[in-house]
Amino acid sequence: LSLSIPLRAKEQIASLIFCDNKEINIDIPDVQKQQRGSDCGLFALAFTTSLCANNSPSEISYIQCQFRSHL
Repeated sequence: LSLSIPLRAKEQIASLIFCDNKEINIDIPDVQKQQRGSDCGLFALAFTTSLCANNSPSEISYIQCQFRSHL
């Protein structure tokens, strides 16, 4: 997956993480894609929960049909 991130977005990300470097690298890992168009928020929660538990979302296979029952 190759994405072009606009310079302004990179500047905003750098300011959020208090980075004074002139250039930052942003890695976008290959993660599971949602199957339904209404689950993007649930995926955001699942990915965030995984990261908080020191687990990489790119190494987890989520069961999308069970997301709502975990809320």
